[in-house]
Amino acid sequence: MQNSIIPMVQAVSALLLALPVAIAGIFQIICLKKKWFNFLKKPIDGHLNFLGERVFGDNKTWLGVTVMGLVTSATGSLLWQSSTLLRSQINISSLSSAITGFMFIGASYSLGELPNSFMKRRLKIPPGTLPKNSKRIFFEFIDLVDGVICVGIVYVVFFSVPIDTVLLSVITGCLIHWWAHNLMIRLHLKSK
Repeated sequence: MQNSIIPMVQAVSALLLALPVAIAGIFQIICLKKKWFNFLKKPIDGHLNFLGERVFGDNKTWLGVTVMGLVTSATGSLLWQSSTLLRSQINISSLSSAITGFMFIGASYSLGELPNSFMKRRLKIPPGTLPKNSKRIFFEFIDLVDGVICVGIVYVVFFSVPIDTVLLSVITGCLIHWWAHNLMIRLHLKSK
């Protein structure tokens, strides 16, 4: 009985770690489609170029970093306050630390997407698109996992979450991301 409880606790912990970022990501798509907070839709790269191409492009904006940070902070802090299990998994000692910690976690998701955008611009792949050649599958995969992996690294390095729980959370986060991405396409909240 005891041995069967441990994987369940780990699975629930992984879900609790993935949910704040997933909720923030869904809210970000809604903000984009409803044109909420458009004053934050300013490119992070400030329209700067590197080697003749934009650094990140128009799709990486302060809206994403802000929404991901604030909504992850709100949902993560609420979960942290209401879940003894989550509090036992993450090295956060107070509500104020939870608020700032989860804000950092949400922003790290957006920042984790930047190297991929930088690479795509160097390959002359327009923002919001995928290549039409053999690189498509690679970039579809990277688009799915880049921010989630960055969040996983932040959980381990800054919040001392056990690596096995983080790995399960990264897998959970990628599955949620894939599911949400397809749902948003079906609901016409996101284009292919």
